[in-house]
Amino acid sequence: MRNTENLLKKRLAIIKDRAKRLRELRENAPPPQLWGAQSKPISLSAAAPGEEHIIESCPFYRIRTTADADANEAPEVAENFARVARDPRWTDRFLPAGARRGSALRAEAQDVCFFDIETTGLSPNTYVFLCGTMFYENGGFVIEQLFARDYAEEIGMLLYTRELLGRFDTLVTYNGRSFDVPFITTRMAVGKIDYAGPKQHIDLLYPARGEFADRLPNCRLETIERHLRGQDREGDIPGSEIPEAYHSFVRDGDASRIKQILYHNRMDLLTMGTILNYLTAR
Repeated sequence: MRNTENLLKKRLAIIKDRAKRLRELRENAPPPQLWGAQSKPISLSAAAPGEEHIIESCPFYRIRTTADADANEAPEVAENFARVARDPRWTDRFLPAGARRGSALRAEAQDVCFFDIETTGLSPNTYVFLCGTMFYENGGFVIEQLFARDYAEEIGMLLYTRELLGRFDTLVTYNGRSFDVPFITTRMAVGKIDYAGPKQHIDLLYPARGEFADRLPNCRLETIERHLRGQDREGDIPGSEIPEAYHSFVRDGDASRIKQILYHNRMDLLTMGTILNYLTAR
């Protein structure tokens, strides 16, 4: 009986000691942070230095950066791409299956534009609010991101996108045949904007599937990027959260998450360059 009592006393002492430690942890813990209260709101100009641009009386916001602002290997990606583009028939390998070889246009590095959009939904009945472009200029990749600060600025952004893409002969996308190009074509039609686009379109999704489908769990752009770069992105935003983050910005003007969206878009563009270089080296 006495042994049982001693055992119970020991267990009770252990429980009291643990309870005391939990109280101390709670008392010394910092106060909880409410959602949205971690930092002060950030203006768009502070989050992403750029400039207002006006085309046909329609304004939008333009951000021009270099690819190496986000990834140390960007200069190497640009250099390798320029080397790939010296082959006059490099685009042949990206033609759809069954297409006649040798029918591709000659595309030097400066003739190619990488393209990626961000939207408020998957249906063209929603808005496109960001058109990201990357092109080779002066020995490296330049990234121009065209951003609608509210829904009304979609028109100005699309007008400039049409003008910018019209400078290039070849467009490079990832799933652009099924999503990006049909989406902006529809949105331009809604805005009564005529659009023809570059003469040649390379969609990297299909050759990437042929290369990685048996080796990776999926062929999402981020999955292939992780495989090729050997690391995850830092400071990215999940694609599923992008629409609501934009709607929130339109409501309150806080660009904290817009900064993440712009980073996400730039990394998608740079990853396309990485994938293209990898596939042409196979």
